[in-house]
Amino acid sequence: MAKPDSDSTRMCNRIETYQPYSFSQLGQRESQQDSRFPDCDTPQEQCRTFVVCDGVGGEACGEIASRIVADTLGKYITKFTNDGCDLTKERFGHALNEAAKALNESVDDGSPHMSTTITALHFNNSNVIVAHMGDSRIYQVRPGIGIIYRSNDHSLVNSLVHSGNITPQEAINHPKSNYITRCMSPLQPGAYPIPADVLTITDIEPGDCFVLCTDGVLHCINDEQLAEILSQPDATDKEACSLIAGLSANSSDNNTAIMVRVKSIPEQLETIEINSGQGTSAIDSRDPAESCTTTIISPESQADTITEIAPEQEIPQRKGLFGWLKNMF
Repeated sequence: MAKPDSDSTRMCNRIETYQPYSFSQLGQRESQQDSRFPDCDTPQEQCRTFVVCDGVGGEACGEIASRIVADTLGKYITKFTNDGCDLTKERFGHALNEAAKALNESVDDGSPHMSTTITALHFNNSNVIVAHMGDSRIYQVRPGIGIIYRSNDHSLVNSLVHSGNITPQEAINHPKSNYITRCMSPLQPGAYPIPADVLTITDIEPGDCFVLCTDGVLHCINDEQLAEILSQPDATDKEACSLIAGLSANSSDNNTAIMVRVKSIPEQLETIEINSGQGTSAIDSRDPAESCTTTIISPESQADTITEIAPEQEIPQRKGLFGWLKNMF
């Protein structure tokens, strides 16, 4: 696997992580619609909450929506958990409520149609909470095994693939690839917030790497390439993140990612299956079946989504990894 910058590991009473790394790049866009929390390339090592959002449609103030939601979710979760409390699915619903309120308060600024995708991750003491809405993605990569968790895009093309209406190959250049089926937007009067999919992951091992990224990264790197980069035995996490950033730099879209690797786990965490549940809505009083409705974003909103299969791109072989990195640095 990729080598962390520090090789020290120890058993502890909660999940601990190595130094996280991140990047956020314009790609071939003129403005930055992506937002992240924390908003820096090297978050503090003790940081346990991470959010990446991708604004929908530049003309519709997507950059405002992504910034508001990333900051609101990140700060709310951090404040609630800074005394050691675990984040629960219910508590994430409260955080989602706060983000929806913040968006509604911003509508007075003349941006009623702004929307954003959401990916969020929080390290609890003995599990990891992940949540997503839209087509930005979350991965859990285990060196030697590969991808053991990947969020399922809320996109029209992805729905067509899963329903068997089109093949993964047909999805790559599908004319409606810019439609997403779920995102966060200011609420209309009497409307409920769109739900996020929230998952509690308990199958965690030292060396596992979690990645949050917008679709601009996935325009350039597919699943197999990402897993290989994060499993390189002779690269540090900083070098792996730099390699992903370098491959994504000329993406047709903004591209943002956060990667963080598990250092150690509590002794009671050995091998426990991933526990999945229903999508969690910010409003919990409704029938779960009603909370799963989705909304198609029109082409005019310029929603930026990707298909199940990212375009192929050659990446350096293992023997050439450091040569490429040396050129970068």
